[in-house]
Amino acid sequence: MKHQKLFDYEYNDLQYLNLSKKIFTNSKGELLTESYTYPADYSAVSPYNEMILRNRVSEVIEQKGTLLVPGSSVATEISKIKADFDFRSGTSLIEPVLVKKSFGGNTPENEVIINEHDDKGNILRTWSKSGINTVYIWGYGQRYPVAKIIINGKTHSQVMDDCNLSESIIN
Repeated sequence: MKHQKLFDYEYNDLQYLNLSKKIFTNSKGELLTESYTYPADYSAVSPYNEMILRNRVSEVIEQKGTLLVPGSSVATEISKIKADFDFRSGTSLIEPVLVKKSFGGNTPENEVIINEHDDKGNILRTWSKSGINTVYIWGYGQRYPVAKIIINGKTHSQVMDDCNLSESIIN
């Protein structure tokens, strides 16, 4: 017997045509739903209103998973991921600064803090809730990541110095 997975897709925002929900019924008859929100869902809040003006309308702000058991009328939240965006200090760039995650309807916890970006908005350094500090090296005109270095207590520039790297070498 061939197994087939069928998904239903909902697009509630006819202006931007972003996916609003993905719905799947598993073999137990449970309804699993993934719902998504975008900058347009927060249009009265800064910096999301500015993201809309800059046509950054397809970036997922929040993804939520729910489970509806047969015979129940209330869906249970099983997971939630939310990315917080903000203006980078001293510039007009809007960048992700924090990713929060929760499971089973619990209070969201900071999963990843984005500590540094370059002048193109690329992520240079992150810190995870498990205490891992990750530095990213970008090359080819700052278009592609060329290295991911897991190292505690070092900034991007310290890692570049320690590795004897300069922008001219990797670009």
